[in-house]
Amino acid sequence: MIAQKMSVAILGASGYVGTHLINHLLEHTPWTLKAISRSAVKKQHPRLEVITCDLYHHQQLIEILRDVEVVVYLVHSMLPSARLDQGYFQDFDLVLADNLRRAVQINKVKHVIYLGALIPKIKQLSTHLESRLEVEQCLSNGDHSFISLRAGIIIGPNGSSFTLMYLLVKRLMFMICPSWTQTLTTPVDLEDMIELITEKIAQRKSEIGDVGGETTLTYLQMMKELAGQLGLSRFFIKVPLFTPQLSRLWVSLVTGAPRNLVSPLVKSLRYPMVVDPSQRLMLQKRKFKTFEQSLRDTLTHVSNEVSAFQKRKFRQNEVRSIQRMLLSKVVPIQEIAAEYLAWLPRFLFPFIKVKIQDSQVCFCLLSQKIILLQLQRDKEQSNEISQVFQIEKGLLVARDNKGWLEFRKISDGKTIIAAIHRFIPALPWFIYRVTQAMIHWWVMKSFEKHLQRKRWQ
Repeated sequence: MIAQKMSVAILGASGYVGTHLINHLLEHTPWTLKAISRSAVKKQHPRLEVITCDLYHHQQLIEILRDVEVVVYLVHSMLPSARLDQGYFQDFDLVLADNLRRAVQINKVKHVIYLGALIPKIKQLSTHLESRLEVEQCLSNGDHSFISLRAGIIIGPNGSSFTLMYLLVKRLMFMICPSWTQTLTTPVDLEDMIELITEKIAQRKSEIGDVGGETTLTYLQMMKELAGQLGLSRFFIKVPLFTPQLSRLWVSLVTGAPRNLVSPLVKSLRYPMVVDPSQRLMLQKRKFKTFEQSLRDTLTHVSNEVSAFQKRKFRQNEVRSIQRMLLSKVVPIQEIAAEYLAWLPRFLFPFIKVKIQDSQVCFCLLSQKIILLQLQRDKEQSNEISQVFQIEKGLLVARDNKGWLEFRKISDGKTIIAAIHRFIPALPWFIYRVTQAMIHWWVMKSFEKHLQRKRWQ
């Protein structure tokens, strides 16, 4: 039975699954919805509140989730969030998940649903699958009930996986098929996934399970079935090599998909992404579709040419830089931030001097008269979990900058995140990329080594 009153927040609402989920919930449930994403959602409805939010800004997220009962988390960070994303996508994913975990805890959200990935039972996972599992573990921490829906490829119009497959089959008469194309997987239909998420929103018990359709087959078999339903004659040439780098290159060239999206996906295709029967989740009212049914239904909603991948455009020269630091013991985050401010002038001596007065920190060149960066400790956002410094001004800072520096403690306290968000440099973009950006990365890696060597009292 569907509850009449419920407030549901959907994070990643402008994405492929998010947009279809919103349409379904508005049509089939009486619930009020908050559509939260970094880009605008065009849908309008009396029960729908559309919110554009920087999900890296945890204070914004805390405010948005007030009075929310259920959160559906559909976010991943393999695509860029700024003109320059400096760091590894798994660290970006961890920060986003930790932001949500903190907001859920503060607002006492009752129920969280996460759309993750099928996890094969092997010792060494790909980086992409490790990240999906890490996000699951992060979101499950707390007093709320938690459901993880582990799924493989979702078949539906304009989904990234389906679009990759469609464009390859559509554009290539002869296709070289590395060994990963013969890996087994259990795809799931988009409508089935939307129906399952809807059922789980009303469920208030914790659960982790696998989601998949009625068919398990290889990626090569999927492409052959797609070619058949499109009425195309295609020739698939098997080769016994995995070749992830070469595969990433030709998939990106043929489809136009960004390499930072294709690369982690291709590396994950080495492993069977198959539903475990003992962990399989079922729909309440009907069976899941077979791949053939799903493909046939999807193609009825597809025009002559699926929309190709478009390169993201950013209005400003915005920078986001995230580095993960692993320590051997738990250290208070206040001490980490203080150590950074004390260590940096020693590390960059004699070029940089640091002047600290109350909550204000100035990084100066040679003398205290030339201010490169001026930071202001944000007392409201700083606590035992994170230390936040607003980047105010300086020769290296653009006037319209709204960025901040953060040191954050994750999970067991031994994992530290050092991050700069929404920073806009004053230097011309090319010069910034080959100077300040590279220096910042080098400095943070050096600081990590310093922390690991330091003997904390």
